[in-house]
Amino acid sequence: MAYSAFWGFVFVYSLRVNISVAMVCMHAEFDWDKTLRSSMLASFFYGYIVTQIPGGWLADKFGGKRVLGIAMLISSIATIILPVCARQSYIAVYVLRVILGLATELWLETSQHFLQQEFYVKMVLTMDGDQSSISQTARVPWKSILTSRAVWACLTAHICNNWTNYTLLTSLPAFMKEALHFDIKQRTGFMSCNQRYLAVAFLSLAVMFTGLCRAGYNCNHVDFAPKYAGVLFGLTNTLATIPGMVAPIVAGALTPNQSPEEWRNVFYVCAGFDLFGALMFGFFSSGELEPWARDPDVEFEVEPDKEVDKQNVFFYTKNKDNSLDQSAENKGFEKVPNGQDTN
Repeated sequence: MAYSAFWGFVFVYSLRVNISVAMVCMHAEFDWDKTLRSSMLASFFYGYIVTQIPGGWLADKFGGKRVLGIAMLISSIATIILPVCARQSYIAVYVLRVILGLATELWLETSQHFLQQEFYVKMVLTMDGDQSSISQTARVPWKSILTSRAVWACLTAHICNNWTNYTLLTSLPAFMKEALHFDIKQRTGFMSCNQRYLAVAFLSLAVMFTGLCRAGYNCNHVDFAPKYAGVLFGLTNTLATIPGMVAPIVAGALTPNQSPEEWRNVFYVCAGFDLFGALMFGFFSSGELEPWARDPDVEFEVEPDKEVDKQNVFFYTKNKDNSLDQSAENKGFEKVPNGQDTN
């Protein structure tokens, strides 16, 4: 499963960014202006944002393998026929890019859905003595989520990091050609440009640290609200797709003459987003469980049974005042080793 997911992510991200490289060469044939090329790159994210939520639902209804296979098939077909359709109409490129965004995000969301299920909490207490049962399913506290400082810090970091990430994914090949004068048609690909090796080194470091940032905000939901981690990731990832729609257009607007000086402004904007996101996450993020993410009524405490075996653990009910319920046995609860059936 891990190897399948790894290669799946490799193929999905290749399909996502290959147009950014190909467009550098396609420009000579189609003579698309800067604004049109930028909007084509951004159109992918118009479809990408739509399937954030339906992905998990489709996986539950039709099966994860089936959804993953169909999504990858659609993505491959859309990529294969894009050059042919581009010669017919640039509108066809827009349509195929939107379809590609829909399919690739469906693949990503379905694959992540299995991980999100690990953090969905459903507790069922069966009371044998009273012949009754209590089912407690985690309800999403939207008001608490929308007013949580930790959520907003995580969301801000996600949006700011994605601005740089999507700028590099969509505009980096154009920058390499226009500012650094690389020729991607040649294997060596070098033309005269001062300090371009240093620029490539810094770009590589930027991509590396962009990936390292995800170890913070991308999994922070599990730290402060593991019960709602899936919902929170879907929320933040949906809103963090907006930079993908805007960043390529901004990069195109800032570089009408394709000069190195204009490209500096593109990277200044990225640096500003990164700095703001780092400050917000550094000052306002939290690694502690939020009060609204706790269960207000019941908790379980696991304690080792020293008299029997240290490998065996027992479950007790706990009251709101953190005292163990001494009358648990009278209510039908029974202390049993972990893994054994109480019925």
